[in-house]
Amino acid sequence: MRFKKNCELSDKKFRKILNPMGDPLLHSYPYSKHDFQLILHQMKLKRMETEQKAEKERRRRERLLQKKDPKNKEFKCSPCDMIFPTKV
Repeated sequence: MRFKKNCELSDKKFRKILNPMGDPLLHSYPYSKHDFQLILHQMKLKRMETEQKAEKERRRRERLLQKKDPKNKEFKCSPCDMIFPTKV
């Protein structure tokens, strides 16, 4: 049952890729190597797009966290080479 469900889902995915308008006169299966390569390429593009979105979201969250972090100012005394939190 699970195998049949997976096959039907993948078949619908291929049909959508090869025949986006849903025209019943066009074939729904990859009959040539070119059709199959087209399917693989479109799947790769979709995967890359989702990865780019995830990376962009991760960078945005990192920037927000960096903005929230309090900045520590430290002052270095050149004669004694010590670091102090304030100039006082």
